[in-house]
Amino acid sequence: MCRGLPKGVGRLTSLRTLSCFIVGDENGSDVCKIEEMRNLKELRELEITGLGKVEDAGEAEKAELKNKKQLYGLSLDFQPCRQPVVVKEVAEALQPHPNLKSLRIRWYEVKEWPRWTMEPSLPQLTQLFLSFCGKCQCLPPLGDLPLLERLEIEWMGQVKYVGGEFLGSSSKIAFPRLKHLSFVFMLEWENWEVKEEKGRKVMPCLLSLAIEDSPKLTAVPDLLLQRTPPIKIKWDKEEIGGSS
Repeated sequence: MCRGLPKGVGRLTSLRTLSCFIVGDENGSDVCKIEEMRNLKELRELEITGLGKVEDAGEAEKAELKNKKQLYGLSLDFQPCRQPVVVKEVAEALQPHPNLKSLRIRWYEVKEWPRWTMEPSLPQLTQLFLSFCGKCQCLPPLGDLPLLERLEIEWMGQVKYVGGEFLGSSSKIAFPRLKHLSFVFMLEWENWEVKEEKGRKVMPCLLSLAIEDSPKLTAVPDLLLQRTPPIKIKWDKEEIGGSS
């Protein structure tokens, strides 16, 4: 079983794609540490797995993700699970550069999201995938992301309600560019509210909505059902307006 990448990856300073950076064991003297990413400033795509092995925020900061201006695709996997306080601090230290366009977060087992997901700090983001974040009880204010076009949310076992907190409040239009939205395995999700308050529009560009394996959800917001032209809605619970 691979324990991590061999030492020396940090010397590949022209590397553009690193499809699977495996964080090495703490005691491994022959494996690559996360700090070796510091000099990989030309990276365009990066996937980091095993972030649960990172000792603290100081170690994570050495990756200097916030300085990687060329990075447009990032995947963060926080397995193996460890103390939530440590995971939260590590996640905070892994804030990407504002130029990022695609982000995937998996196995983030903490109740509170990193601050940089709660603020419009990723203005260029067009795709976001959140999965296996089983301790999170609410969704971040993703509606404030101005260019987000695709959002996929899976396995959020503690989320029961989705409402105004999801839409955000810092922009005149919530999810102004969102085209595709999906929720899968939201096993405790019961209530979804979407309201256009004080003339604020919500998801004006939405083309498709998919909801799968979310047995407790009883209704989709009328605002989305009544769109003209209709949104393509796929809900495995029953056939509803706008589906095809």
